[in-house]
Amino acid sequence: MVRNGEARKNQERSASRYSCTGALVQGLTRRSLFKSKAQYSIKVTIGGKDVWESEVCMSKRSTVDWRVDADKPAFECTSSSNIQVTLYKNHSSKPVEVLDNTSLSLPSWLEREDAPIPKPIPGGQATEPIYVQLFFTRSDETVANVGGGGQLHQTMEATNAYAADALNTDRIDTITSTVDNINGLAKSTGDIASAVTPLLKNLAWFMDAMDVVTEVHPAAKAAWSVISEVYKQELDGKIQDLLLKMNDTYDLVCDAQELRTVRDDPGTFQGRERALTRLCEQTEECGRFIMKYAQEPRFFRRLAKNITADVDKQLTRYSNRLDALQLAFRAGTLLHTEIVTDQTLEELKAHVIDTDVRKIPSVDGAGYEPRKQCLEHTRQALLDDIAIWASDDSENTERAYILMGPVGTGKSTIAHTVAGLFRDMDRLGASFCFDSKSAEKRTPVDLFRNVSRALAGYDTAFKTALWTELGEERLYTTRDIKEQFDMFIFRPAKKLLLNDSILIMVDGLDQSGTAQERQELISIIRDSLKELPATVRILVTCRAERDFNQAFPESTTDVIVQQMPTLQDDPLLRSDIFQYVQHQLAPVLVGLPENTCASLADGSEGLFQWAAVACQYISDKTFNEAPSVRYNQVMKHANTGLYGLYDGILSQLLNPNPDSSNKNIKEKAAKDLRDFKAIMGFVLASVEPLSINAIATLLGSLVSEQHLQVYRILPFLGSLLSGVGENTTPIRPLHSSFVEFLQDNDDEAVYSINIVDHHERFTMASLCLLSSELHFNMGRLRTSYLLNSDVISKMEVNSRVPEALLYACKYWGFHLSKSGQGYEKSVSGLVRDLFLKNFLFWLDTASTAGVVSSVINCIAVSLNRIQVTLRGLQFLRAFADPIADSASHIYLSAVIWAPATSTTVNIYRQTHMRTAQVYSGQLAALPTLKRIISQHEEGIASVAFSHDGRWIVSGSLDKTIRVWDAEFGTAMCDPLRGHTSRVRCVAFSHDGKRIVSCSADNTIRIWDGKNGTAIGKPLTGHDGWVRSVAFSQDGKRIVSGSTDRTIRIWNASEGTMEGSPLTGHSAPVRSVAFSPDGSHIVSGSGDGTILLWDLRTPTRQGNPLEGHSGGVTSVSFSQDGKHIISGSEDTTVRIWNVRTRKSRGEPLTGHTGAITSVSLSQDGTRIVSGSGDMTIRVWDANTGTSIGEPLRGSEDGTIRVWDAYAETTTEDPSSSHAEGVRSVAFSPDGKRIVSGSRDRTVRVWNAKTGAAIGEPLVEHQLAVASVVFSPNGKLIVSGSEDSTLLAFSPNNKRIASASFDRTIRIWDVETREAIGEPLRGHKDWVRSVAFSPIGRGARIVSGSDDRTVRIWDVLTGREVCDPLIGHDHWVRSVAFSPDGTRIVSGSDDKTIRIWNAEDGTAVGKPLLGHKSVVTSVSFSPDGKRIVSGSADETIRMWDAGTHELIGAPLTEQDGWISSIAFSPDGRWIVSGSDDKTIRVWTAEIDEQSDATEQAAPGQLLSNGAIQNDSVPVEEDNDLRIRAWNNCCFSLSPRKAHQLRQLYDPGMVPIRLDRKTGWILGNERDRILWVPPYLIDRLSLGALQMVIPGPAIQVDLSRFVHGEEWTKCWIGPP
Repeated sequence: MVRNGEARKNQERSASRYSCTGALVQGLTRRSLFKSKAQYSIKVTIGGKDVWESEVCMSKRSTVDWRVDADKPAFECTSSSNIQVTLYKNHSSKPVEVLDNTSLSLPSWLEREDAPIPKPIPGGQATEPIYVQLFFTRSDETVANVGGGGQLHQTMEATNAYAADALNTDRIDTITSTVDNINGLAKSTGDIASAVTPLLKNLAWFMDAMDVVTEVHPAAKAAWSVISEVYKQELDGKIQDLLLKMNDTYDLVCDAQELRTVRDDPGTFQGRERALTRLCEQTEECGRFIMKYAQEPRFFRRLAKNITADVDKQLTRYSNRLDALQLAFRAGTLLHTEIVTDQTLEELKAHVIDTDVRKIPSVDGAGYEPRKQCLEHTRQALLDDIAIWASDDSENTERAYILMGPVGTGKSTIAHTVAGLFRDMDRLGASFCFDSKSAEKRTPVDLFRNVSRALAGYDTAFKTALWTELGEERLYTTRDIKEQFDMFIFRPAKKLLLNDSILIMVDGLDQSGTAQERQELISIIRDSLKELPATVRILVTCRAERDFNQAFPESTTDVIVQQMPTLQDDPLLRSDIFQYVQHQLAPVLVGLPENTCASLADGSEGLFQWAAVACQYISDKTFNEAPSVRYNQVMKHANTGLYGLYDGILSQLLNPNPDSSNKNIKEKAAKDLRDFKAIMGFVLASVEPLSINAIATLLGSLVSEQHLQVYRILPFLGSLLSGVGENTTPIRPLHSSFVEFLQDNDDEAVYSINIVDHHERFTMASLCLLSSELHFNMGRLRTSYLLNSDVISKMEVNSRVPEALLYACKYWGFHLSKSGQGYEKSVSGLVRDLFLKNFLFWLDTASTAGVVSSVINCIAVSLNRIQVTLRGLQFLRAFADPIADSASHIYLSAVIWAPATSTTVNIYRQTHMRTAQVYSGQLAALPTLKRIISQHEEGIASVAFSHDGRWIVSGSLDKTIRVWDAEFGTAMCDPLRGHTSRVRCVAFSHDGKRIVSCSADNTIRIWDGKNGTAIGKPLTGHDGWVRSVAFSQDGKRIVSGSTDRTIRIWNASEGTMEGSPLTGHSAPVRSVAFSPDGSHIVSGSGDGTILLWDLRTPTRQGNPLEGHSGGVTSVSFSQDGKHIISGSEDTTVRIWNVRTRKSRGEPLTGHTGAITSVSLSQDGTRIVSGSGDMTIRVWDANTGTSIGEPLRGSEDGTIRVWDAYAETTTEDPSSSHAEGVRSVAFSPDGKRIVSGSRDRTVRVWNAKTGAAIGEPLVEHQLAVASVVFSPNGKLIVSGSEDSTLLAFSPNNKRIASASFDRTIRIWDVETREAIGEPLRGHKDWVRSVAFSPIGRGARIVSGSDDRTVRIWDVLTGREVCDPLIGHDHWVRSVAFSPDGTRIVSGSDDKTIRIWNAEDGTAVGKPLLGHKSVVTSVSFSPDGKRIVSGSADETIRMWDAGTHELIGAPLTEQDGWISSIAFSPDGRWIVSGSDDKTIRVWTAEIDEQSDATEQAAPGQLLSNGAIQNDSVPVEEDNDLRIRAWNNCCFSLSPRKAHQLRQLYDPGMVPIRLDRKTGWILGNERDRILWVPPYLIDRLSLGALQMVIPGPAIQVDLSRFVHGEEWTKCWIGPP
């Protein structure tokens, strides 16, 4: 048996192959809380050869961990090889620093747990070393931790060998060494060791004990082998529970006397031996299940979401079987204990695959339709030809068959017939039918999604392969068509194992969209299908339109192109149509002429669609006429084509030109024609199809058109329209040719309908219907606690919101925008009533139906016609989230937060509603910032709106482009991927259908603006980064500017460059733009000049526009083309006159950083500029003056949407700190508060009002770390980051400062000189210092990163006692009690400790409760309470005597609590936070809970009150709401404002979700919504004031909720 030492010797004799998998470095210098992260990297060298260089890791911690997940560097290493590790530290402003390196031989590494690297400090003094561990994987895939981690592998090998070699001795004597080795595992493997290690101990002893039991020992050894591999896996809690269960079983077995009898007398107790064997086999099976679980993490992650119960069930079965086997062993008889296997694992995996594949979106009802098949025995020749091709599975058979033909020739019936044939043979893999009537649902993006889903259902191997390829979650919903084909079809298709060919049918490809939208699909069919397996056949039908003719001019070796035969090409075509007509008219042939079928076949001229319409009209039972009469009418229009047939059918229905002199008949005919056009005008002009009932309802709302006989006309058009047979079915033209017929503008076209004429009627009808039908609680909601989606299904929407009313809600604005100029005056009264009388009801309807975004668009498109809608749009945008989520909270939540200036809402709030009211802190106006969008992984370089304002496109340094809904901030499609480097600029085409982007990869790309798919190939030609791109107004050209100093013009359709590059700049071109008429281009460059180019020549026009003193970063034309706006690195914006080429007026100044972007508003009245100073400014384009306060942006990788019409910003930058607040203090009289910030300023505030006193003090060059008033209140002293904390002596004469240099210094206030030598003793940064309040400050206490608290005698400079030791981490804050007898300290170990100030002994146990670093502590003036602030964003108050927490934590701040202090009278607490705010809280318990007299003992949940032990403490990112009797809550400290209507949350506290703004009860009940941007100012109990503020207090005394919510409305119903 080879022991560990011998194994190592054998290993050292020959080279072994390793892969480097990571490293762990410990002992680094910790960074300050407010300092930036340090940047470290390491390099591993073996024998002078670089093996691995890590990525840079950023950290403030003392430990840095690297892991190599892919492309692990491999190398060979012997015992003589030296492994050298070098540690680097990166700096932003100086070269990379080599901290040091260490080099050891492989055996030396193996013998050490880690290797030290000396850690230098300034001055060259040696300090504690840095330790490094390396992680390798050997070629046999056994993990080796070289330096620390290597012990794990060695321990396992040694333990395994030792256990296998052990013989029959007593358990304790035998296994001691083995167990000691196993114990080492826990130090190396973390949590899993706690579950595996005890089991391995038991198995090792069990295997040893069973060595002589021949029936049991092999099974025991196998079980050990499997379980010993488990320690390498990452396992969750469920599996660890199973391991613990297995260990418990072996504990009982190993301790049982029966086991000793089996060991001592093998073969005697066969029942027990068989039970033990089965136990080992079950253990092995459990281990294999665990291994498979760990090795298949992807589908088990799916399980966690979808079918967790199945896994739980399997684990329960294992647990029960282990119990049964243990009992069988003790009983000595083997019961029916079949081994439970993991066969269900494969079933679970299949379940997961099915679940995941269903995540690929698909369109229902878009597949093969049996009813569309050809009549039997017709089109036989063509069908045979296609069937023979599709059945041929030889390698050289064409993959695709393109069937082209004019409209009405029967392409679809051919395709569906072939599909039916292959379906009957079980060889129809997939089918997809495009349809112009469902174009919005069946787009090019949907094709490969549906096909892949169908193929997955057809073939299991394909489904598994598809699931394997779609490892990345985003791929399931990708809209990139090329990526779809590759991932959904091409790669999985390789796994198809078929003996026969399969068919994929695609019908109506011409109806998939415009030529541009279907371009990529055509390219894939033409170029990529040939790569599919030989057994795949794809049949495609389309009209012979230009793009198809160009792509498929003739058949090739890859594609068959077949034109639909004509009467001349196919002598059997007339016969086929004859049979079709004969079949269709069979029920009515009796009574028709004998030659009816032949005549109709001849009259069709080979068009099946003509025959279909004719047969439908003749056999239509709606008419009272005999079929023979209708036949004769049709035959009058034989051989006239489809238009002739349409004309004939309508003429028979309407008789527009009666041959009669009777005036009444003529007037009736004219009226019928007008009615027809009025009704069909609604059919054609509607944005989405409407039913007969909906059309009738809309027309009925117009008094002048109530006579229209909708039900008399539409039902008779069944041969031309679908849906007319049912009053509730949406009406659609049966064929696109009928729509084209009705829109024919020929002067002789009797039935021509001008769609524009009907938009005004639609506008009027919609507004009239809204006026008469809207009312309170449109959705009939019974409770306000549930979201719309919880109570209203899609099926229920129609029953609550009628179709016509829903249409009017969504589209009246669209129709108004399409109406004639001036028409808005005709409906101004209706619009005013909608906004001033029915506005909330309108939103109620939209919310109920889930169409809030449509209402926003409705208002937005009407803005240029009627301005009364602006206020409503602002309100809707500001509160879109709760309005969309819950119709009831339009009244309960949105209304109460609207500012007093909101006239639209005030009408309701003042007269018709019983709701909550904002008592103080009401918004003066809606905020400018509307939405923050954040999904990019890196910074954003460019954003642009679509011309209609509905979409936003963003380009990022993460190489992607994203398209967003401008109202809700939701992503409209997957990220647009293709660029291989940073995206520098993006822009929409004027029509919004395309997006152009440019990148540092030197390319330009064009994308589909609707679905995000790439259009064509990248535009290449630039030799440097492309910095700017823009579309011309007509969308035909693209201009680009590059760091190669050139400008290029591109044909946007063909992707080719026009002419030669434009040269003239002497530095990179940073910005380019087209003039509105597309005749000129303007360019701005880093050379500080602006050039104008005439594209008609194309040459540079005139001299450069010069005036900027820095590089020009952005240029833009005005809408009239007469002016150019430019922004520059010189921080100014300029306006130039194009004609005179002179700057107009003085530069626009105000920014303090380089201008990055400029743009002019559509109406030319305002200029917007963005700058590196993190602000956005709006300027008056005429006067050049700044409009309003700057909008504050960010560099956090977000997109921020602002309301250009809003009246205020979210904050006043002049009255707040620009960065986190580091220190706060009250003045001795309690009337002022002083604050110091990371923004390097000190500010003084009125403690009662929160108003700023004087200007900020801005002398500091670094962040202000400490501020304090002198005891007499006459002085303020502040310290920056180089002297972390300051303190005044009680007599105002001395100041103590603590520093990172480990010393404390005493200063004379008057002379400003240091007194004596520094106090030395601390071994690390001194973070806090305080004077004793007694003895004129004769003592000082200090806290340090060396984890100690020290007490000093100021006069002698010596320590009073030994260091106060107890904290396990840095001590951040210390303070004396008012009587000087106690000291309190707060630490990074999350604890607070109290000490005796005389002898330094600990007083009681640590105060526990904070979940993160304790940053600040302070005694109350009476010494009875302690307040603490923490990085867990809470403030806690403690009883200084009992050490118990007083009440619940204060949780309103959204950042680290960096500083806290009591007011001199002890009534208030002031806190400063990293969220840039200062807050004042009531410290008095009675004031925090001024309704305590209503509370039962132990049930008061207000901040600062008694907390019931059964109620959990606050959760991350949530705020606890102050409550009484666990039934009421309050958003104000005033008793009169508390909620009167009780709410019972059970044992779950009411909480406020910071992210969504919902106040939740029982984790599900939506009680009230708060705008997330106001949460930090909201008074949840103890909060009295916020700076900047004011604090918001809400009166809930009239607030109704739940099933009482409808009582909020007291106006007319």
